Amino acid sequence: MRGRRRGLLLSSVVTACALLLVGCTPAGDVDAVDAAASASPSPTASAPGESPAAEADPPATPIADGPADPAQTTRRTGPIAEYGGPPYGLQGDPEPVGEGAWCATVGLFWGDPGAPEDVTFRLTGTISVPVDALTAGTTGCGSIAPDQPCLGFTMSADTPFTACSLPLTESAAFAGTAEVTFTGTLECSEPRFCDAAQARSADPGPPIVITSASTPDEGE
Repeated sequence: MRGRRRGLLLSSVVTACALLLVGCTPAGDVDAVDAAASASPSPTASAPGESPAAEADPPATPIADGPADPAQTTRRTGPIAEYGGPPYGLQGDPEPVGEGAWCATVGLFWGDPGAPEDVTFRLTGTISVPVDALTAGTTGCGSIAPDQPCLGFTMSADTPFTACSLPLTESAAFAGTAEVTFTGTLECSEPRFCDAAQARSADPGPPIVITSASTPDEGE
């Protein structure tokens, strides 16, 4: 009897060890494991000469436009008559103020129709014909408007008639006679006001004509 018990006990120990090695998995869990294994994709080998498909690049982030350049929409620079500036008229003949130097007095006015709202026009320079025949100064001169130089003067939509003075000096390119007209900068709070200013029908008046005293008149 003692030997039989010993044999049964040994058999139970061996059986328990086998169960520990195999593991006890319920039937339902075995089915779930098999299903999960079959659902998991396995890597496929590429055919010879083929490369695995590359992942698509993410869409590029669009670059936002920078701020609008106000110089292109609300500031325009050029000849006074073409860029919406005020017309002007020469007030008498230029006054000689020295050897090879004159002072021209100019009347500035908007005329009719008046200037559009929200605009200013600043006289910034001159155009000489022949080119560079006369050099314009930025100070006042003469006896009519010595305290109001033309260059640098800014007119707004409500500026009334104004007289200004323009000193002119002959250069090496001066050949006895030359003409001068103004350039300037039109500035507006919105582009539509600049468009309206340039659409004005304005007669700029005659150019400033400088003639040397030694130059004979055409009739002589």
